[in-house]
Amino acid sequence: ADYFQTLGLQLLRGRGFDQRDTEQAPHVVIINEAMARKFWPGDDPLGRYLTFNSSTQYEIIGVVSNAKHTSLQEEDEPLAFTSHQQAPSRTMDLAVRANYSFDREPAALINAIRLAVSKIDQEQAIHNIVTMEQRLSQSIAPQRFVALLLSLFATLALLQALIGIYGVMSYAVTQRRQELGIRMALGAHPGDILSLVLRRGMKLTVIGMALGLMGAVASTRLLRDMLFGITPVDPLTFAVMTLLLMCISLVACFLPARRATKVDPMNVLRSE
Repeated sequence: ADYFQTLGLQLLRGRGFDQRDTEQAPHVVIINEAMARKFWPGDDPLGRYLTFNSSTQYEIIGVVSNAKHTSLQEEDEPLAFTSHQQAPSRTMDLAVRANYSFDREPAALINAIRLAVSKIDQEQAIHNIVTMEQRLSQSIAPQRFVALLLSLFATLALLQALIGIYGVMSYAVTQRRQELGIRMALGAHPGDILSLVLRRGMKLTVIGMALGLMGAVASTRLLRDMLFGITPVDPLTFAVMTLLLMCISLVACFLPARRATKVDPMNVLRSE
């Protein structure tokens, strides 16, 4: 009767199962939001009937929120829940919500659960006891492994981009050494030289970022099955990563630009 409260599902309409729903009482059923939306769009399903096994009719007494029951990848499918007293099963899954302090893990309550069940039936076997965190971790293990690999490759690509930008800007400053020296000899301040080099470097970075964002948006459909609770084109994610890349590019451009401000005009003119 406390299944929905235990798993944190919200009762949207109607009532939950209680002591009234015995084997002799009229059969009742609770449906999820997906079933209500599919079969009774815009109507109240409470009081309607579902027929199971072509004979038994169950009255709908409540509607609960949708939930992921087997995998985070599953779609919200229509589901109906019956009371164990009215539709008993040969096997059962026991869900336990533990009230525990921060210094006690849920796994520590396994012995207490075994003891409680043995008081009811000493011959009842209990197996496959896992915490909700373990179930969640197991369900997303393949996606987590792929995400770890992609994160590793992305980090290497980011490092390579940093080295590449620094190398290109260093080469550009070396090629323009005479020009920068002449500018300083004619009165340009170090801040002007710094701004000039940074503007050129960041202009190339912005062009590269625009091309990269278009490629990223086009490739998001390949990551759709790996995302949970987030859309493939998430504005916040793209904004944060764009800002991060801009900051890294700024650092990569700043080092050669700072070196350009230390050019000695006299040495440049003497070499010319």
